[in-house]
Amino acid sequence: MLHSTDRAAASGRGLPRGSDFAALRAANLIYIDKTPIIYYLTCIGSGAYKFARPAGFGRTTLISTLEELFVHGVEPYCGHDSWFKGLYIEQHWQERAGVYAVLKLDFAGLFDSGRAPSLESFERNLACRLSSFAAEHHIELPELSKHAGANDILRELCSNAKGNDRGSLVLLIDNYDAPFVRLEQDTEALRRMHSFWEQFNRLLKAFRDKFRFIFVSGSLNFEIAACFASASCLENISQSPRSAYLCGFSREECALYFKEALSSAAAQRHNVPPAEITDDDLNALLCTLERWYGGFSFDTLAAARLLHPQSVLKFLNNNRSEFKVYRQGLESAFTEIVRLKADDELELADLRRLTEPRAKLYLHSWDFMHVTSVKRMSALQRLFQDGFLTLKAPIRSADFGVKFKVPNLEIKTMLKHLAKTVPEHAVLRPYCSTH
Repeated sequence: MLHSTDRAAASGRGLPRGSDFAALRAANLIYIDKTPIIYYLTCIGSGAYKFARPAGFGRTTLISTLEELFVHGVEPYCGHDSWFKGLYIEQHWQERAGVYAVLKLDFAGLFDSGRAPSLESFERNLACRLSSFAAEHHIELPELSKHAGANDILRELCSNAKGNDRGSLVLLIDNYDAPFVRLEQDTEALRRMHSFWEQFNRLLKAFRDKFRFIFVSGSLNFEIAACFASASCLENISQSPRSAYLCGFSREECALYFKEALSSAAAQRHNVPPAEITDDDLNALLCTLERWYGGFSFDTLAAARLLHPQSVLKFLNNNRSEFKVYRQGLESAFTEIVRLKADDELELADLRRLTEPRAKLYLHSWDFMHVTSVKRMSALQRLFQDGFLTLKAPIRSADFGVKFKVPNLEIKTMLKHLAKTVPEHAVLRPYCSTH
């Protein structure tokens, strides 16, 4: 994955801040080059994907990178070099800038702020966004009434978009699962959201030839029943070994791109000048970094081991180089999962086992690979997809169980803290002293 220009590109750059690809590059901040995988997905693979990773793994930066690629390509523009200069894809991308109409949607941002989430507000705001996009790109929508729904607008938009050999539209969706999560407790609204998403997918499939590229991402990985029945054109690459390193940091990437920051952190911890830090010191620090923030594996082979980007960067930005819990919202997210499973003794039993030594945490492979609703997710599946658990071993076949484990000390520390201090997590208390 790493290539010869990476080391020079990383030297002297600041640590990443924010999730906008162009802003990272313009500010001369470190960007870990994921473009070899991006090139495969955009130019060799199927070109229509769904991809799930927990929050904080860099999905939004990935979407931003794809947007920049399809809008501006790899040529200089507006008086500056391409933001892909020095990256793998600069030498391989052959398509001109300005060819595609790029529609980027964040489903989490399509609800009315300050109000309870509703499917009506989501659909209304999505319809407005689609109409604005059509106007921006001079796509006429002649057959629509003023009160047309979002899927009606999408149908007309696709019908009237310009065609070419590879498609003229690019669709990038972040947080596709947000409406399902926010409407989870409203059974009727969730049912209608399932129907809406099924129709949305059917339209993408029907007009697949109009799209050069489709990428749908979120935290949770599930397929509504109708989409299992070939209603979707999206290839699910969430557990694909080929895409395992698309989001997240590998140990090799951390050692290469963050060498200066790691040296400073090691010097701080050893109370010596950075010049006195040896390779052995760096390797020891990387091992500890992995124990605290690594251990994540999402591919079916359980081969790729990833560190959590948000936690790693917060550690490297910490003036005292402390190993502690950095991930935002860990305790509240776990609390919500416990609340949702509070009436199910089997689910609570799985939660109790999280803090057991040598706990056996597993699901049947079929149950793991065929989740048809957010509401029907088991506690273990939800914990895995929200980044509290990771794969312990390869997924062999439908006849074997999928094994999970707690990935690192950051999660274990959070669980122990909850077990000791928060009354509603008495479910964890019997085992907190043995973990």
